[in-house]
Amino acid sequence: MKRRHALNSILLAAIGAWSPSAQLNTGTKPNILLIVLDDLGTEKLSFYGQSTSYPPTPRLAELREQGILFTHAYANPVCAATRAMLQTGRYTFRNGMGTNPGDLLTVNSDEVTIAEVLKAGFSGSPLSYRCGLFGKWHLSTTDREHACANGYDVFIGPMANNANHFYWRKVTDTPSTAATGVFVGDEKHGPFDTTTYDASVVRAAAVDWITEQTGPFFACVAFNPPHAPLQVPPLALLSASTQAQVALEGYEPGAIIPPSAPAEPGGPPPFLPDDVDAYNWMIEAVDAEIGRLLDEIPEEKRKFTMVFIVGDNGTHASVALPPLAGNHAKSTVYEGGTRVPLLVSGMGIRAVSATCDGLVSAVDLWATIAALANAQVGTVFPGGDCGDGVLDSLSFRHLLSDPAAASQRESALVQLFAPVGCYEPNPFVPAAKSTHNRGMTDGRFRYIRAWNAIASAYEEEAYDLALDPYETLDLFPNIDSLPPADHAAILSLQESTIELSGN
Repeated sequence: MKRRHALNSILLAAIGAWSPSAQLNTGTKPNILLIVLDDLGTEKLSFYGQSTSYPPTPRLAELREQGILFTHAYANPVCAATRAMLQTGRYTFRNGMGTNPGDLLTVNSDEVTIAEVLKAGFSGSPLSYRCGLFGKWHLSTTDREHACANGYDVFIGPMANNANHFYWRKVTDTPSTAATGVFVGDEKHGPFDTTTYDASVVRAAAVDWITEQTGPFFACVAFNPPHAPLQVPPLALLSASTQAQVALEGYEPGAIIPPSAPAEPGGPPPFLPDDVDAYNWMIEAVDAEIGRLLDEIPEEKRKFTMVFIVGDNGTHASVALPPLAGNHAKSTVYEGGTRVPLLVSGMGIRAVSATCDGLVSAVDLWATIAALANAQVGTVFPGGDCGDGVLDSLSFRHLLSDPAAASQRESALVQLFAPVGCYEPNPFVPAAKSTHNRGMTDGRFRYIRAWNAIASAYEEEAYDLALDPYETLDLFPNIDSLPPADHAAILSLQESTIELSGN
């Protein structure tokens, strides 16, 4: 049972004193659809313009034209660490999910999730939100009731990653029914089509639930692809030209393409064309399912829906192409591991085809969504005590009205530590198995503080992202020779990192 706690000061800092006139619409509470992309960095999407070759993503491109593209959005370097930050509005060192969870480790139920805020933030008003989560949860691997114990009215999807996108355990849970888990598909015999494909099943479940809602809803849809395994998706989700490419390479739907082994111990994986092709096919399939999701939401609901699309971390090293080095990809606190796509479109977004260069973090979605819903400050929430009572989420709602406005966020912290729940290098775990890496950026510079397990000491790096976006020249060894303004900016990031998250 969660403890009741008045979150007045927390919410006041995060949301501000909102009135109905502060909403982006004319008084109707917006439906909110949050789509989480898995292992998909900005360099894989054509509208970010970081490469010369991209998988076809016409539906994401359409959403980009209809709304706002954020160019400096950051997340943690692995899946669960970002999802915990997004759900709780708190940095990783506070909520404890420093990396992906083990069998017994979960996000503490005393954390206040965005679903709890949207359900309890309206003084019993019938306009409080119904909340559903569809797809990958990844904040607990074994507790099938974890999502519904933390504010959601329904959860349908896998608890974590799937070892096969056509053969996987689908968990279904509501607060009033016992959670069930049943396998979808057959590992050897299929069918290898949209009836068993995890992204398709999740999309259909989300549409069914959304269609049933009679009031405002919050739906979080978290697709598993293009996360590994690299597996050929259903042909129905691919364009004719991509289907021809699949046939030319001799693959059929359901075929798993083993990720490349590292070229040398600790080194980045080599780039094999088939790996990259399969990854691109999966991105195209997810794009198609995003389109189907939006098309199948009834029009009377769709027109009152705001759509957020965010990545959970950067691209996996095995498919991160140059100039993004494999050792600067997912699971690292460099740009390639933490700079993620963020698109916002739909109800109330008038700045179409706009770009926002303001600094934002996945942690900020908590306060932003709460503000858009007009969650009432001063309400007593049955959501626990937020641990130490500190909320890190900063609303960027004002950027949705004016993308050129200044962001509230002056710096963004990203972090990876292991084991989960053990902040700082753990004295009870061999040093070689402890991890604690942090990065902080102000949009221009990045400061990195990484634990060297062999030396049992922290190492520091710094980069000028404006001049060196792929972080090839470490400035920290020669920091004293930098221009005074640059020197001061990097030391400020160092000080902020240590002050915020400890030595």
